[in-house]
Amino acid sequence: MARQNMDPKKKLLEEKVINLSRVTKVTKGGRHFRFSATVVVGNRKGLVGMGTGKANEVNDAIAKASKQLTKMLLVLPFKMLVPFLMKQLVKLDVLLS
Repeated sequence: MARQNMDPKKKLLEEKVINLSRVTKVTKGGRHFRFSATVVVGNRKGLVGMGTGKANEVNDAIAKASKQLTKMLLVLPFKMLVPFLMKQLVKLDVLLS
């Protein structure tokens, strides 16, 4: 698992917002609203990244998260993932039976 610094647009990565929430901070002067965004990116071949951002505007929060995830890309070998997923499916099947 190696970290790589690269631009997501160069590798044709898919970017998806998985969480977008409004955060409220109540102070003496009133309520202050901010937005928090969590974004994931991947190429469906083992290269993945995740980033979070917080800002006063939704677009700025997503942009901050995208900027952070380009610095934190990981290469995951599929040989590790397939057995793990199969074990989870077997556990789920046992629970549902």
